[in-house]
Amino acid sequence: MGLPPRHRLRGRERIRRVGRHGRRVTQRLGTWCMLPGETEASRLCAVFPRKLGSAVARNRARRRLQEAFRQTAAPGQPAWDLVFRAAPPAIGGERDEFATALTELLARAGGQGHDDEPGRRG
Repeated sequence: MGLPPRHRLRGRERIRRVGRHGRRVTQRLGTWCMLPGETEASRLCAVFPRKLGSAVARNRARRRLQEAFRQTAAPGQPAWDLVFRAAPPAIGGERDEFATALTELLARAGGQGHDDEPGRRG
């Protein structure tokens, strides 16, 4: 089961904008780009390149990330548009590992708030 439509970051231009102007954070599982959201709910785009493994392994890791995102992106929190580009360790990553990474990421972002300029990187 994928993410509900309101939690999916769609559209080539919006995804590119997040990648170009968003804050970049590199963790063990991969690189996150984040930009204050334009909607009420946080949205996610996950990129798992073919070179990381078989389709089965990539899809399993994507599902674990999506499950962690569903549990972490709670209503009432500031909305963020997130683009995740997986690194090799993400293929073997467990849901709890993704949840910890997301919690850490959103906690770091929480200090920034939505008042920052979109193009500012920290």
